[in-house]
Amino acid sequence: MNGPSSASPATADYEVNAPAWYLTGVQNLRDGHIREAVRAFGIAHHADCDLVTAALLTFAGLKASSVPAGDLIHQIVTTWHEMNRPRLNATKADALMRSAIQRTAPPAPTGSELAGFIWVVVGPDERERLKQLIESGPEWTSALRD
Repeated sequence: MNGPSSASPATADYEVNAPAWYLTGVQNLRDGHIREAVRAFGIAHHADCDLVTAALLTFAGLKASSVPAGDLIHQIVTTWHEMNRPRLNATKADALMRSAIQRTAPPAPTGSELAGFIWVVVGPDERERLKQLIESGPEWTSALRD
């Protein structure tokens, strides 16, 4: 292999590059390729266990991809609760990734830290749905408005 690629973000000497895998996961998630995103986030988390959000997105993506037309937003919210509501920018690694991906997403509507995180990792169709959920969503979306 000759350096990083979107299919396999590694350095020339085959060291795993956690940020590159994380960003690949975000792009795959935004493009609606959940299974590919799950793989990338899993590799990113194994390479850097401080990427708590990579673990969150791995588990949520696995659940969303295991059912027909899986509801990614619902799975992220559910998994966040199951993981004991971790702070999404608590580690330096997560804060760095959030800063990077936030620059490539439109400004988020008012909502919780979780809603803002979901906004920057999902694609345009999911963002529109998230916006609607924040404004008038069902009971399980209270985490998106707090």
